Amino acid sequence: MSEPTWIQVRLGDSRVRVPVVDDPATTQKIADRCTRLLKQIEEDSSRIDTLNFFQLATFQLAASVHRLEAEMQHDESEILRALEQMQAKLRQLLDEFHPEDSPAILPIQDPDSKT
Repeated sequence: MSEPTWIQVRLGDSRVRVPVVDDPATTQKIADRCTRLLKQIEEDSSRIDTLNFFQLATFQLAASVHRLEAEMQHDESEILRALEQMQAKLRQLLDEFHPEDSPAILPIQDPDSKT
């Protein structure tokens, strides 16, 4: 795996070197989102505390990631449940259908076989 490429972006009032995420444009979008969040926290604050702003922004972004991961896990569980139901239905249909009882169905032959 190659080393990540780094670029400079603005986070709040600071220029920071960060690793490129997907591509420079995506990385800039992420930095812009962080800056907007920092500005929002700053506007909602009664005093200036840059470290606290960054800590709050970090926490809020981590909370967003946590919620998205929980949603993704829930969605994956629902998909797996639906796939299991489909599999059970297919098994039921296969159990109900007996190819040996139907002359219209020919056995599947291996195309590589010489018979």
